[in-house]
Amino acid sequence: MSCFIQVQTKTTKQMRQTKLFLAFIAVSLIFAACSKDENTNEDSSQQVQSVLFLNVSTGNYPGDIDTYVSNNYPNDTIEEVYQEDYSNGTTKYEVELSNDIELYFDANGNYLGMDDDDDNVAVSNLPQVIIDYVNNNHSGENIVKAEFETEDGQDIYEVYLSNGMELYFDSNGNYLGMDDDSSYINVSALPQSIKDYISNNYPNAAILYAEEDYDDGQTIYEVKLDNGMELEFDSNGNLLSSDDDNIPIAQLPQAILDYVSNNYPNNTIVEAEFEFENGQKMYEVELDNELELYFDMNGNFIKSEQDD
Repeated sequence: MSCFIQVQTKTTKQMRQTKLFLAFIAVSLIFAACSKDENTNEDSSQQVQSVLFLNVSTGNYPGDIDTYVSNNYPNDTIEEVYQEDYSNGTTKYEVELSNDIELYFDANGNYLGMDDDDDNVAVSNLPQVIIDYVNNNHSGENIVKAEFETEDGQDIYEVYLSNGMELYFDSNGNYLGMDDDSSYINVSALPQSIKDYISNNYPNAAILYAEEDYDDGQTIYEVKLDNGMELEFDSNGNLLSSDDDNIPIAQLPQAILDYVSNNYPNNTIVEAEFEFENGQKMYEVELDNELELYFDMNGNFIKSEQDD
């Protein structure tokens, strides 16, 4: 793992997001008639919606973003930068690099995480029926970005509008549904058991954001931490899964970089990520000879394995 450096056709995160989306569509279609009544008692102050999605040019986003990219991805260039504003006043930036990696930053240019992405579609290549749908139903908005995903043989277009709305279509351009990012919730709205779990297991990490989604009729909480960790919990606060994002090589502990330099002077690091094994969190570093090295959180060497 597509918010973090390995490019692949489909990441675990993307597959999970697509499944959650399909579940969301199914539940929405079934309960659409009564959703208004069901939401009457919800605390709208807990909902954070996207209100703007805009392609911005150099000089219109924090300069620290350029600095981060040049330091961590010196062989790549910034292709596009998107600004997304939310109803709670926060802003995030999504940066697409020439290597198809997406980086995420806060309003001050602080790095939040990354994701692989090889699914972008030029707006001009979208089926005309999608263009017509947007023009007829969202006449005041522009299509800013589009992606194409395939899951279990089903192709889906995801179209981002300038008001932050995300629309979904099948491969023939038939409308499936939409998402206004209302699944984002304030951290204070998380069950206390989830906050306690994070405090106990990640005492040095802070929660970047949280989402409340539905999978097979069950409430699922997705929590993103500032150390790159993504956690999923059920409605009772029980941990369902954890998922680390890949780590920029420049952010590895110096002890790991020194170990590789001293013991593998003819090889380079091509990928790094966190890994869990028997409850122990560690660094997994892959070299260009497909050798995988494992280190503890202090950078001490643990073992090596050859990737077949």
